[in-house]
Amino acid sequence: MNPHNDQIQMLRAAELQFRLAVAVNFAAASHNQPLDLPTTWTYGKHSVANYEIALTPEGASFAATLLEHSAMYFMAMQIELALIAWTSGKPTTHSDPEVRASFQISRHIRNGFAHYPLQPVWEIRNTDDRQIYSVRDIITLDATDVHGKPFKWQDFGGPLALLRLSEFVRTQILQDNGVFGSNRDASSGPLPSIEYLQQGPLTLKKLREKTNG
Repeated sequence: MNPHNDQIQMLRAAELQFRLAVAVNFAAASHNQPLDLPTTWTYGKHSVANYEIALTPEGASFAATLLEHSAMYFMAMQIELALIAWTSGKPTTHSDPEVRASFQISRHIRNGFAHYPLQPVWEIRNTDDRQIYSVRDIITLDATDVHGKPFKWQDFGGPLALLRLSEFVRTQILQDNGVFGSNRDASSGPLPSIEYLQQGPLTLKKLREKTNG
C-alpha cells in the first residue's frame, strides 16, 4: 500500500462520513429518517430485542445531531493525521505556512473534542500556540483568547469550513486529483425530492407552487 494514497483515501472517507451524518441529521430533523431496527440483534454472546434499542423521533433527532458533531471531530482528526504523515512527523516546521496553519487548526479542534467530546472546550495550554491561523479564505481560527472556553462555531467558521479545509488538504497539499468523496461528485447523485435551504441550524422548505386549474 502507498502511505500517501492511504492518507488521501482516509480523508475521502472522513468527508463521506461527515456528509452522511449531515444527511441523517437533516432527515431526522425533518422526520423523514426511518427508525427501523432489527427485531432481534445477536452479536457474539450478546443479544438485544427491538424494544431495547428502539428510537423515538426525539431521541433520533438528538442522536443525529451528535452523529454530525462526532463526524466533524473525526474529520479534524484525520486532517491532522494526514498532515503528520505527509510531513514525516514535522508539520509545525514545514516551509509552507498553509501546511502549518492547516495542521494547527485541525490539531486544536481535535484537542478540544478529544478532552470534552460532547461539549468541546478549547485546550490550548501552550501560550505560543495562541495565535491566529488562516488558510486562504477557507478557514480562520483565532486562538489568541479561547483556551478553556466552550467551542463556538464562530471560532473557526463551523462544520462547512472544516469540510473545505479537508478538501483543501486532500486536493491542494496531498494532490488528490480524484473526484470520489468530494463535493464534485454530487452531480451524479439523486436530486432532493423537496427543495430545502439551510442557513446555519435554520432549515427552510420550499412550498409547492399553486397551479391554476
